[in-house]
Amino acid sequence: MKNFEKMLRHLFLCAIKIKTGIYTVVISLLKELFCNLLMIQIMENRKRKVKWFCKFGNLKVQ
Repeated sequence: MKNFEKMLRHLFLCAIKIKTGIYTVVISLLKELFCNLLMIQIMENRKRKVKWFCKFGNLKVQ
């Protein structure tokens, strides 16, 4: 019975690791996409002189 519990716990931890891994990848991709969209927006709206700081790419766009 204890082995079964250990196996379940192991599977549960693996599932959590896989989930967090997927979330990390998705979030980083979304951040990159968001940064690119912001940069495009800023390039188009240069007259406004908007400053954005994008943490993901460490890019300062003026």
